[in-house]
Amino acid sequence: MLHFILYKRLSEPTSSRVRYTKEQMEEFASSFHDVSLAPGLKFKEVWALADKESARLVNQEEGYVDSWHRGGRVVLLGDSAVKMTSMSGLGVNVGMHSAALLASELQRLVANGQQRPSSSEVFPDTASLEQAFTRYQRFRQKEARRIYDFGYAVVRQVTWNSWRDWFIDRMLLPWYSRDHMMRTMMYPMVSNGQVLTYVPFNGKQGLMPWRRVPEAKI
Repeated sequence: MLHFILYKRLSEPTSSRVRYTKEQMEEFASSFHDVSLAPGLKFKEVWALADKESARLVNQEEGYVDSWHRGGRVVLLGDSAVKMTSMSGLGVNVGMHSAALLASELQRLVANGQQRPSSSEVFPDTASLEQAFTRYQRFRQKEARRIYDFGYAVVRQVTWNSWRDWFIDRMLLPWYSRDHMMRTMMYPMVSNGQVLTYVPFNGKQGLMPWRRVPEAKI
């Protein structure tokens, strides 16, 4: 099964939720009918055979929140903190890695609280939670921001948002080594992936080892 994703720049950015009809989807697809996908194959031939029930026309939403928590009572995770376009293909991964780190921070906080002398104080209190949330954001925001910025730039390049984006997409990217991108960006991100520190397991690894392992032992 092959999946095709077609991008087209909106006339102007919008923060409104838009739901497109099937007729609008057909109109959008028709604007790509004469685009060649391979020698002797145009998009209209592929679209004629496409499963229209699974096809969707949606806006590419994006946004980055600078503060992911407040007062030790509210913390943001996944798309609520970092909403990125599908261009990077890493939105779910970023959310899952963030969830693993946040869960590990909270579990460690609760476990440490159980070792405290009995007290009538509520634990974990908001101050302790705020510290845990701060650590969570500090550790995750650097990688999340890097991936967000990557998708932000590339989706503008492929839709020719400016002459500079057109030049990068048409003149530079065809010569850019995908292997280099995998080695410098993708491999380190996967190798440095978050784990649930309190869940013991023996993970398999290849030539590039995992940098993080669970604190709990089997």
